[in-house]
Amino acid sequence: MKVQWSKKNFPVILILLLVITSLLLFATTKSTTSSSFRAVLTAPLKPLPLYGSNSINTHGPAWTDNSFRDSAASMDLRILRYPGGGFGDFWDWRKGWFVNDNEARSKGMAMPESFKKMTYSPTGLKELKLLTDQSNSEVLFEVNMITRDVHDQIDMLKDAKAMGFPIKWVELGNEFNVMGSAGRQRYGSPKNYGTDCYKWAKAIKENFPDAKIGVVGGDKQYSPEVRNWNADVLSEASNIDAVVAHIYPRAANVVDDNGINFEKLYSEFRREFDIMDFDRQNNKKIWVTEYNILWTNPKHTPEGEAIQNKAFTWGQALSAILMTSECANMPGNPPLIISCQLANWRGFASIEKRDGKVQMLPNGIGIRAWCEACNNKKLQQQINFQQSGGAVAKDFDVLGWQFKGTSGTSSLMVNFTSKPVTIDITALNDEGKTYCNLQYANKNKIINDYGDVVHEKGQIKNNTIVLPAYCIATI
Repeated sequence: MKVQWSKKNFPVILILLLVITSLLLFATTKSTTSSSFRAVLTAPLKPLPLYGSNSINTHGPAWTDNSFRDSAASMDLRILRYPGGGFGDFWDWRKGWFVNDNEARSKGMAMPESFKKMTYSPTGLKELKLLTDQSNSEVLFEVNMITRDVHDQIDMLKDAKAMGFPIKWVELGNEFNVMGSAGRQRYGSPKNYGTDCYKWAKAIKENFPDAKIGVVGGDKQYSPEVRNWNADVLSEASNIDAVVAHIYPRAANVVDDNGINFEKLYSEFRREFDIMDFDRQNNKKIWVTEYNILWTNPKHTPEGEAIQNKAFTWGQALSAILMTSECANMPGNPPLIISCQLANWRGFASIEKRDGKVQMLPNGIGIRAWCEACNNKKLQQQINFQQSGGAVAKDFDVLGWQFKGTSGTSSLMVNFTSKPVTIDITALNDEGKTYCNLQYANKNKIINDYGDVVHEKGQIKNNTIVLPAYCIATI
């Protein structure tokens, strides 16, 4: 209906304008109104895993760089995986760098071209020891089953022990279940790999009886011979202690027009774990030794680059916490939860050194917040957030964990939504704390360092706090 502007119908128009204005004001008020929750501790208490990161550093300064090492040590990581990832298949621990091409070829392996092009930056046991001493962290040693033999790797572990490294955790190879990997080329089938794992585990335990040993885990769907990977490997390697999970939801599946979609990430992360069928693991422990969004997957197109750029946003810091929480909720309480990665490519890295300045990247900010909250603690318990009607918030909306130890408790909470949330923390605040630390930014803001994030102290009034949109809070 077309309304004519005249003195006769002016009152009608005025009423319509008042109604529209009221509706707009209501909508605006509704969009910024804080949702209210009551924090409750009804989830079971669990032992605290060792949280950590892959330690390889082939792209940046060596760990002898004091400022770079200081930044890494500030993250309160409790375990480092060395060397970490596919690098380990071509790693010479004696020189802290890759084997040469001739050595690789003598083992029937072609040295990856990308490894050949890297500039030498020593990352040996000596450099690793500097980092572990400063960070007070343990080490998961990933042994080289591709271009070295078991005797060489036992020598490495013996040298490490002589240097003061406890030999507690050993991982037999890296992603040998993945299409095109060096392990698939060498072993051909999971049973062949499992047979070798039995021999390696036996030899390692003869020298280090207290060592726990994990094997590559995860059924894959790309080929029939790897669809029962877990069962086939374990049928031959009965003497190992754990199967290893690497979880990487594809970036294209979790990014939409509004950046990282936390609900999609929550679902895709669980789906990636479920399709690898870790239920069939013969009661072995699960170690998570790599996880992140698979930012390297998008193709080199404008659309792919737009997706990949979300790895550098504040949303990635929040995502790191969401994925860590999902790992903590896996069956069997994984004793090791190790993120990808501490250095190297900035899409995965926690820290980098650029133009002479060490910077903490989004992944590092998220992992650091988690590790700081659970530092010196022994137990963890997920926080549930209840609304007045009894509904419980989804983890991808509001998430929290409390960590407990002899020194008291600390709590970590995250608001993944675009609105502030108000939380009654009476159940969490036996110690009568009066403030919390808040970190927040626009979800899609590019974060190159801590200075790009808002940091402030939030007041706790009557055991109530307000979390801004896209906020990490620690109490």
